[in-house]
Amino acid sequence: MRALEQKKPRSRARQLAGMVLTRFAKFCGEEFDLAGASRGYSLDKVERYIPSDDEVVNWWHKIPGTSPWRNFYGLLACYGLRPHEAFLGQTEWVDLGGDRRVLGFRVSEACKTGERLVAPIPKEWASLFGLLGEFEMPKVSRNFGQVGARQFKRMKIPFSPYSLRHRYSLAGNTSQGLGTSTVAALMGHSPATNQRVYQRHLDGPWAWRNYKAIDERLDKP
Repeated sequence: MRALEQKKPRSRARQLAGMVLTRFAKFCGEEFDLAGASRGYSLDKVERYIPSDDEVVNWWHKIPGTSPWRNFYGLLACYGLRPHEAFLGQTEWVDLGGDRRVLGFRVSEACKTGERLVAPIPKEWASLFGLLGEFEMPKVSRNFGQVGARQFKRMKIPFSPYSLRHRYSLAGNTSQGLGTSTVAALMGHSPATNQRVYQRHLDGPWAWRNYKAIDERLDKP
């Protein structure tokens, strides 16, 4: 119990600790359930800081240019990927008709929700983050999410890898005007999940950023 109590209440770490300890107890022949003490964690209850676009770009610049983690960060920011998807997929050009094309990211069939083709939001970030040509990724073979989260902390980035996924969702739903169904399909989950888990972070500052972006778009000749 002491190991469980050391984990933050209502956190993912506490939930996982409870599950592991319960299984270990059963392996040892004990019949008590520690999972109950770890309840309270839910994706739609997690408080999360969502960085603005300017913050995302500024933190990318702070990562050393020779570090492959800069490319990992860029993929998560540009395509709203789950950490493991960045390691198990690849970029590819997508023809938009005429002379227009965009650099998409093809998520592997082996990933959580299967294969899908993801669009960059905004599309300019693919170029800004140096993703148009060949680039090196960190050498990671397992525990992609945990390793990525630890690396963010080492680089003193004040938000988690999943915060970049949330920013992608909010930007797609607001300033890009794609709509919930389209954004959900790009992210590999249902519209209901997008509304319940991701759009709950659409607070005042994000709402006003959306208003400003749309106003500027409508004001252009």
